[in-house]
Order: sequence, then C-alpha cells, then structure tokens
Amino acid sequence: MSKIIIPRVVDGQPVYNSDSKHGVDLALSELQNEKKLVALFMNELLAARSIAGVDHEIWTNWYFTTTAKATGMAKKDPVVLYIQKPNPLSNPKNIADKIDNKLIKNGAVIGFDKQFQKFLQEYDNETIYLVRHEDIVAWPNGLYGIDAPTKEHMQNHKGKINGVDMIAINHPQAKPFGVTEEYLVQHKKIVGPNIGMYNSNDLIDGQVAWRLLAADFSYDLGSLIGGDDLSSDGRFFGVQSDAVGGAKKIRSPLESLAGMGKAIPDSKLIVVDGSKISQATYDLLSGTYKK
Repeated sequence: MSKIIIPRVVDGQPVYNSDSKHGVDLALSELQNEKKLVALFMNELLAARSIAGVDHEIWTNWYFTTTAKATGMAKKDPVVLYIQKPNPLSNPKNIADKIDNKLIKNGAVIGFDKQFQKFLQEYDNETIYLVRHEDIVAWPNGLYGIDAPTKEHMQNHKGKINGVDMIAINHPQAKPFGVTEEYLVQHKKIVGPNIGMYNSNDLIDGQVAWRLLAADFSYDLGSLIGGDDLSSDGRFFGVQSDAVGGAKKIRSPLESLAGMGKAIPDSKLIVVDGSKISQATYDLLSGTYKK
C-alpha cells in the first residue's frame, strides 16, 4: 500500500536564551517548564521547513533540536548514533549538570554510557540511526550541492568517495537528520543550490560523547550541524503537546482533507473537489501557500 505523507506547518514559537555557558539548557528548560511546550526533533524541524515559506521564523532563525548525536564504541568499532526520540539530552538538567561538573569536551557532554548501550541495541534506522564513525569523518565539512557536487568536492575528495556522488542527499548524516527530497526542493527555493553539512569528530577513548543536532538559518545557507557546542547560547522551536500521550500537536489546513479524497481505480491518484476545501488547503496542495 502506498503512503502519502503530507508535511505540516508548525504552529509554535522559538525560545531563546543568551547565556554563553548555560543558554542551551536554560532555553530548553524554559520551553518545557514555563512555556509548557515540546521541542522539535531534527526530522520534525526539517519537515516543517519543507513546507514553510521564506519569511517563516522556522527558516529565519537557527535552532537546536532535541535529536541527540552520540559517539561511542559498538564492541571494537566506533559508531555514531542519531536518536530521534527522547534521550538523556532531552532533559535540560542533564546538560546543565554535565557542564557544571566539567564533563564536557570540545562542546560535547560526556557520559550516559548505559543509555548509549541501550540505544545501540534498539537502533532501527527509523528513530535511532547507526552510522560508522569512519563513514561520517570521510565526508569533509562544507557546502554540498543539492543536484550536483560542488567544484571543491569534485577536486578534493581524495579518492575516499567518488566525487560525483558527493551531493547532499548522499551524505551519511542526511538520512539521520531527516533530510528528504521534499526538504531539499524547498531549501533550493529559499536558500539556493548548496547546503552546509557540518560534523564534529567526537571519538574519545573509553567515553561516549553527546551533542544535540542543530540547523542554521536561511541567511547562512541553512546548514545542518552535528557539532555545535552545548555550552553556549541556545534556541529551540517549541510546539504544544496533547494532554494525553504527549504527542506533538501540529496544526495544518491539510488535516481537514481526512475522508474527502476519492481514489481513482487502477492508479495511485486521489482526487479532492477543490470547491469543498478552504483556500489555505487549496494553496498548500497547489504549492502556492505562503506563511
């Protein structure tokens, strides 16, 4: 059975804290405890950007997300886990405690070894992604073309990877971040033909290093970052949570389409009568929606 996944425009708000040491945990704490909001994971942030217009604050600000990147050992092999579900860094107190106890190296917090091993056993490449450390570091930081490799990567890939393959969607951190073709189409419209992909080498002997994934704003190429400092100022995008189960409530005119489609026999097409839907819903479906 084919699935139709419709991106949804997020109705939420940014929460920022300028403290240069504890800004990340303070912003997340305010969002959760005072605003009673839920911070977006990276895949949710990119899904929102894939439908939001150029002036939407989801594009015009940079954000941390609560998706964690954890670097450690799987037996004798170094790996990187990308965790798109609740994790130790979802709790701002855990971040603050690590900073205060100086359990932070190069901006990554150290520890949570048992949790890392638990996630290692649970990885499914849907909510928890596992990538070999050597595969990540083989791709240099910098700009990646969306449709074609940049001249820099064609010339300087050093034989580790075929230069013609070095486009954004093939980057080993693309799928764990939630990068989709739909997102890249919108990125191209709003930012341009290239996207920044940045990672930090967090391999530390005998220790697990954790970071939160971040996305830069559109004026700075909308870069996707796996190496931001957790002891810095912080900003998150928060949305309302439902009273039951804590599922994120993301409002969209497209929700009104439920049950209105008519399947065309012997095809994968679904037709909706445009006269029976709102203008906002029509604009979203036709690609003319502006936030």
